Amino acid sequence: MRNTRTINTKSIPTDYKGLMEIFPLRPIRDDIDLDNSLELVDDLAVINKPTADQADYLDVLSTMIEAYERDNMDDFLSRSGPIGRLKFLLTEHSMSGSDLGRVLGNRTTGPAVLRGERGLSQRHIKKLARYFGVNPGLFLSPAKG
Repeated sequence: MRNTRTINTKSIPTDYKGLMEIFPLRPIRDDIDLDNSLELVDDLAVINKPTADQADYLDVLSTMIEAYERDNMDDFLSRSGPIGRLKFLLTEHSMSGSDLGRVLGNRTTGPAVLRGERGLSQRHIKKLARYFGVNPGLFLSPAKG
């Protein structure tokens, strides 16, 4: 579960220069940069009536985050196996092993899959692909050559 925090949106600068002073827009190079960027995006996204500068800054920062995630997702997916990819999706969707079990149709199946005690069946793969809106191949191991 994620920690929650109270956001004082009045402390967020309303002009572009002020935003650049608290968080200059630079390339996102690692997960720490990503986490810091996401935190500011979360803060900006809850502002009821953002200024034009806040909206522009949010747009640029969001584009940088998307580019980093896109570039690094291919690398992550090529290095991790089906269970690693599944764990990533669960984290992204704030889901537990029990939640996974409900998706798969049996609450004990999810934790067993995550512990490596049980593999993913074709039926599981189809359910997961449909649930997460991804290609079923994401949950298949590459063929050994």
